Amino acid sequence: MKNKYKHETRPAVVFLHGTGQCKESLRHLLESYASRGYVSIAVDSRYHGERGHNSSTYQDALISSWKRGDTMPFIFDTVCMHGLLLLLTRYSVAVPIIGVQGFRWAVDNDKWQARVDSIKPVFGDLGKSVIDKEVVRKVWDRIAPGLASHFDSPYTVPAIAPRPLLILNGAEDPRCPLPGLEFVAEPGIGHQLTSLMVKEASDWFDKFLI
Repeated sequence: MKNKYKHETRPAVVFLHGTGQCKESLRHLLESYASRGYVSIAVDSRYHGERGHNSSTYQDALISSWKRGDTMPFIFDTVCMHGLLLLLTRYSVAVPIIGVQGFRWAVDNDKWQARVDSIKPVFGDLGKSVIDKEVVRKVWDRIAPGLASHFDSPYTVPAIAPRPLLILNGAEDPRCPLPGLEFVAEPGIGHQLTSLMVKEASDWFDKFLI
């Protein structure tokens, strides 16, 4: 694609694929945003795509993180951090980076089952017949220290202010339950990305970044 924005400062949008997918699955979004003047970036999450060895790499890494605590911890991605730092220091772009997840709220309010079901091998390795909130809390503290405490949304979301914030979600998504957060959700949609969400996100980026 010809770079008609060569001498302009442009905003950057960083896309991260879903669990079990890879950066190539986002090609259609990258091309769409690039055609509208954005610097579009996609990366493989840890243990996915080119950073994974086989289809079980992600689950194997979760179990390894629980057993040996050897993944930095698991949730942190220093490759992406270094890449974004390079982007910020070498190119004339603005990079909005927002991460929101209420892990402690989910544990305290018994809304953790859907997420736990998606990574069952980690919890199964504990050898317990019943998984309860204390087990879930123990696993989070081991594989992602701070995720359910000082890195959780009650502490990270306020840090976004006064910058604009957009949250898109399916109204029926059990992995990202809605109580405790007020926003517009798409009715009847579970844990998936829809065309309406893509449109709303695109309109929001255009409003605040272009």
